Amino acid sequence: KERKWKEREVEKGLFENSGADFTSLVLYRTIQGLEDAYKSGDKNASIFYTENDDERSLLMDLRQRVKSRVPASCFREYPSVQWTEEGFSSLEKHIDYVRTVCGSFMSDMERRIELAI
Repeated sequence: KERKWKEREVEKGLFENSGADFTSLVLYRTIQGLEDAYKSGDKNASIFYTENDDERSLLMDLRQRVKSRVPASCFREYPSVQWTEEGFSSLEKHIDYVRTVCGSFMSDMERRIELAI
């Protein structure tokens, strides 16, 4: 079975990179209700969800390997957010969620850039 390019990219970047604790950053998030929205025909949900069993299996396996092998300093797990009929919308909780994730990412990247120069 041919491995997906994303899996190979993650393996090279995280598992085979001796400097992964400095150069890698993993953002892990989940969206509640996404599968139900997709199955009920929500076209926006199809951007974030696949029903292909092979792809879902690969993703779950890759997530487990990343969680078990990536240094804690590289791993950020965010609370789940609820999918709505509008997808990610202007609801205050979605705005706060995006601000939190983006703020954390920017902060982590700034710290890594400062250390590199």
